[in-house]
Amino acid sequence: MTRDGQRAVAVLGEMAELGEHAAQVHREIGQQAAAIGAGWLVAIGGTNADQYATGATGSGTAVDRAADVPQAWELLRDGLRPGDVVLVKASNSAGLLALADKLIEEPGAVTAQA
Repeated sequence: MTRDGQRAVAVLGEMAELGEHAAQVHREIGQQAAAIGAGWLVAIGGTNADQYATGATGSGTAVDRAADVPQAWELLRDGLRPGDVVLVKASNSAGLLALADKLIEEPGAVTAQA
């Protein structure tokens, strides 16, 4: 997903349709995001989002938690760097489409950090 000098950012919201395997699958996805080189993981939502964070913890991937889309926007607005490549993924019910749209529509709102 990235080239030299770029950071991969995984913005992951909860997936509602996983049933009894939800915790395990969310944890495995957190592990996979870290394994493929995500430099930053932003996990959005409740208990299952905690599993994303648990899966990535200890891997060298920076992990932040956000309870909802507005809180995630604050994290991203303040933490994204020029050149970052951002993947946004969740169930439609998580409402991350609005967050993805905001990232596209308001690139100037993102603070550049070195």
